[in-house]
Amino acid sequence: MRKLMICLLLSCMLSASLPSAVQAYYRTDAADQSIVITRLIVKLRPDVSVVLGHDKNGAGAIGEASFDAVNRKYAVRQQSWLFQAVREQCPTHPLRNVLVVEIPEGADLEQMITDYSSLDVVAYAHPDWPAELSQMPNDPLYPHQWALNNTGQGYYHVLRREGSYNDTLVLEYGTVDADIDFQEVYENPPDNTLTVVVAIIDTILTVPDLAGRIWTNPAEIPDNGLDDDRNGYIDDVFGWDFCGNTGMPPFNGDNDPSDQHGHGTHCAGIVAGVTDNAEGIAGINSDVRIMALKFAPVMLSSFGAQAIVYAADNGADVISMS
Repeated sequence: MRKLMICLLLSCMLSASLPSAVQAYYRTDAADQSIVITRLIVKLRPDVSVVLGHDKNGAGAIGEASFDAVNRKYAVRQQSWLFQAVREQCPTHPLRNVLVVEIPEGADLEQMITDYSSLDVVAYAHPDWPAELSQMPNDPLYPHQWALNNTGQGYYHVLRREGSYNDTLVLEYGTVDADIDFQEVYENPPDNTLTVVVAIIDTILTVPDLAGRIWTNPAEIPDNGLDDDRNGYIDDVFGWDFCGNTGMPPFNGDNDPSDQHGHGTHCAGIVAGVTDNAEGIAGINSDVRIMALKFAPVMLSSFGAQAIVYAADNGADVISMS
């Protein structure tokens, strides 16, 4: 299950327009509007034991000569552990040696990746890719939820096009009964024997249609400024915001995963919206609790990876990354 959760990161790359805050953490080339990556994810081999620091000229150093030489070559000054908590808690954790390396402006990205990847102490190096969020319409009415009960009604579909930020919403029509038979299950519900925790890696807003459906961390005491369950996150009562609520660097995470976009609330409603309450839409399952893990608006793959590990380590049964 844990391997499956980690592999699910591959499914979280979607496409559409990005919020203005993106300019703070990866740049857009003025000529062709292409994204300019500003961070690398570099994993050191598990047998490598290092300490982060700086050399006498201010370049980032880890105490491995070959790695430090690449840092000096590109004048890298900022680097940090992606999973700081696991380093402190488990010296053999497979993710303990993952670094985030800040790329100096003007550096040759491809050559930089090649140089790191060629080192014996490095397992892999790749860009900290930004994800793109598909802007979907907010349909509050059950008759429009064709995936639940398909009568052949019209629905919106994202027409994918080559390139970035040019996908188009089009109206298509469904095939009668091509659905998940929600109507049949709702009319003849099975006996439910457990409550499932679903981690939504996106954003979550507490709205009436999600009343009573938000997961709470049973081992965390609210607002006492302490990491009661020692999972590396302070006061993470409802989940965690991995990018910080300002959307601007430095990206200091916090315990407020509130929705600033609407997409995460939309997704959470599909999973767990209260049915028969005259609010919004009909959720699929009543015996679900939503673990809120904020990934937007700063949608870097490193934050997505941290959210996946948090979900796996804190009891999520399912991860949604739409």
